[in-house]
Amino acid sequence: MAKPPPKPPIFTVTGATMNFTQAGTYTFDYLTPGKVKVLLDGGQATFIKTGDFNAITVFNIAAGATVTIGVGDLGARTTDGAGELNVMGVSFRAADVGPEYNFEPLSNLDGLLNALFGSGGDATGWGDNLESVFERLTVNGNEADTIKLVWDFLDGLYVQAGYGHPDINEAFVRLGVQYADYLADGGAPLTTLVAKYVPDGGDAGGIADRLQSMHDNLLGNFNDADLVSRFGTDPVLYAELKALIPDDLENRGAFSGNESALGGAAHDQVRAVDWDHGWSRPDWLDVGYNAVVDARAQDPGGTEMIYGDGNTIDDWNTVRHEGAGFELALKVKHRQGDEYGETSVDPDGTANYTVLSGAQSGAPNRAEWNFDFAATILPAGDDDDITFKLFIDIDPTEGESFVEIPLTDEYGAPYGDQNSANYAFFSSLIDTDPGTEGVQPYAFGEGTFTIRLEGYVDGVLAATNAVRVFVDDPLV
Repeated sequence: MAKPPPKPPIFTVTGATMNFTQAGTYTFDYLTPGKVKVLLDGGQATFIKTGDFNAITVFNIAAGATVTIGVGDLGARTTDGAGELNVMGVSFRAADVGPEYNFEPLSNLDGLLNALFGSGGDATGWGDNLESVFERLTVNGNEADTIKLVWDFLDGLYVQAGYGHPDINEAFVRLGVQYADYLADGGAPLTTLVAKYVPDGGDAGGIADRLQSMHDNLLGNFNDADLVSRFGTDPVLYAELKALIPDDLENRGAFSGNESALGGAAHDQVRAVDWDHGWSRPDWLDVGYNAVVDARAQDPGGTEMIYGDGNTIDDWNTVRHEGAGFELALKVKHRQGDEYGETSVDPDGTANYTVLSGAQSGAPNRAEWNFDFAATILPAGDDDDITFKLFIDIDPTEGESFVEIPLTDEYGAPYGDQNSANYAFFSSLIDTDPGTEGVQPYAFGEGTFTIRLEGYVDGVLAATNAVRVFVDDPLV
């Protein structure tokens, strides 16, 4: 009986190039001593000496072949074929990790990416080749890590070449489109991954001079002013790239992450767009102390609140949800007088105040202090179902017991609710001596009270502003 013909080899080695000859999935298994077993579809195996394998610098992948290889095996080697390469075990360091403060993969795969971008078309047309790179390369088995690796590769070239390199700029726009498609398919946004970072330079704020997520960096490539400056001299390419950008992201704008841009118009704009798309991000809220309330909360004259003459628009503690589009404002003041200044702020943002106990002079039925509130829908929230709730603490001890105070909008504030309130309004709810039968109502003595203003979107709590009031003896 004749022997069956030998199976064709699954790879050949020519010089420093490993040529994968058949369609299928290739995996590698290091053996001791000194051998690497290469398997095709988990079955047919061919052995190669470890030293010979380590000398290979190029993987030539046949059409239909998928090579799955660990980073420790791959090193900086390249591929110049047309098949698929799955690189496993790639880890990344975010840009806010010192001392380098650069986003980096912890493996050097520049040689691989150079080969992928430089094949299959115009060697200078890297933008044109980006789609083929994603067709052939997968990192850690997922698209997010592939985007991260390609972003780092392009960013390194961008830093070297500068703002005006047309091929790199084009590739970044197309990478942004790839990322937008990834998001549209349900991919998790890269909003917590820091891509650009400059540590605090020592100013009083203690905030990083720059902190930009990869999400904002990628989608910032759609900013039309940048497109015009980069491709305006090539109207055909400009029109082609513009047509690739999803319509709902064309006007998203660009947020640099610079400290000077925090809370500015560009920051607000990208947060509002991302909220409407359902993309989570960690920077929805802007918190201010001794702040001016939003213009929508002000009387049209712009000098006082809607709820009454003499109620000023400044010295508020504000929490603004710039995604959903609303502002929560609280202040503590002498009744019919000036605002108290906060004595401290807790890590959770709660502002603490120490106020005078007793009644207001000449008004024995009112506590000396008032709290004011203003809950306002901002323009970005006009299309959302936003509701507000006010809670007051009726436990005069350090404990807390909250009751909701209905908001009536009695002053006709067109975009929300606002008013000034005194604890005399709620004294019957406060039992200053629970151990004694009946209710001993609050008579403006010493106590500790927390006041909370909340904003809800579609019935779900989105943000809270809170103040804590320490009512103290006037002699202290």
